[in-house]
Amino acid sequence: MSLLADLLSKVKSTGGKRDVPPDLREVVAKSVRSAAFRKKIIVLSLAALLAVGSGFGAVYLLEIYVKPTVKPPVEPKDGQKTAVRSTATVPPPPGKEYSPISSPVPASAFSAASPPSPAPSPAPRAEKSTKPEPGAGKGTPAGKSLSPKKSLKERPENVISTRQGIVRKSAPRKEREAVAPEATPVPTRQQPSREELAGRDVSLYSARTCEARGDYQQALAHYRKALEIDPESYLVMNNIASVLIRLGSYEESMQYSRRALAARQNYVPSLVNLGVASIRLDNMTEGESYLSKALSIEPSHRHALLNLALLHEKTKEYDKASRSFLRLSEMGDMQGHLGRARIAEKRGQRAEAVRFYREILALNDLDTKTRKMINERLQVLGDGS
Repeated sequence: MSLLADLLSKVKSTGGKRDVPPDLREVVAKSVRSAAFRKKIIVLSLAALLAVGSGFGAVYLLEIYVKPTVKPPVEPKDGQKTAVRSTATVPPPPGKEYSPISSPVPASAFSAASPPSPAPSPAPRAEKSTKPEPGAGKGTPAGKSLSPKKSLKERPENVISTRQGIVRKSAPRKEREAVAPEATPVPTRQQPSREELAGRDVSLYSARTCEARGDYQQALAHYRKALEIDPESYLVMNNIASVLIRLGSYEESMQYSRRALAARQNYVPSLVNLGVASIRLDNMTEGESYLSKALSIEPSHRHALLNLALLHEKTKEYDKASRSFLRLSEMGDMQGHLGRARIAEKRGQRAEAVRFYREILALNDLDTKTRKMINERLQVLGDGS
């Protein structure tokens, strides 16, 4: 604008009217356009800043004055039960995975034969994880239908439905209006902690060590301590039953064997322990039934076969005993070979008994004690070497 004023002043000073130069007109137009553009830029910038500021202000006000509403917990209606989810977590086992010690099944001692060394029972398979029933944990009692309405025609004619349940039509009014008491929820057993699991493993190891050296009283104390930490372990229950048989506490042993069977149905070592304890209590029929049931579940169970063969040998059922001893000998069990020779000797079959004893002496893995016993029997039979 100052340039335009200078030019005009020069024109006036000459005192005459002249035409506007073409360059001057173009310069003035450009100057006007640039001034208008700057004004637009400034106005748009101010509008953008105002919009951003108002947005931040609105968010701030919303955070201050607008609070989320918290709905109060809905109390269950009368006669309804809500599913409760257990919040207890199972701690992972310390170190490597816990391998439970299986129970040794004691051999029966009612025979003149030397009892076999106890063998550990096979470890049970892992139990499948149980899934919750449909509807549990979603506000609907497990086992009940999700539909709120049910046709009255589907119900018996002599009952009516109320909010609390189903009552008889002939019941008094007060009885129909009475609300059935809700069942008390069963508290879930807290899982053992890492320290308790470590203590259980130490107790089991100490129990097996004491049992191996014949200190059954101390082994029993360690097993009981392990059962206090893990009261649902059927393996520990069966170990206690086995030790109690060795200590002569047959009735108490049967109690622990039944507890183990309640925790693990048809557990073969516990059935064998029940059979042995029953036989020690002179209940031969019951003992035979337990051993036969164990063999029906696991036909090749060595200790069940041996104890059943010894039972038949004691009751002089030599045919049954011979068949069981034959199955054991076919499985490579030394007690099977010795049992067959013993049965032949008791039947008066001296030549066959001598043949069985000779076949046993030909075995490579025969221990010194057994070899000495066989030589003594051969001398008694008049065929000593």
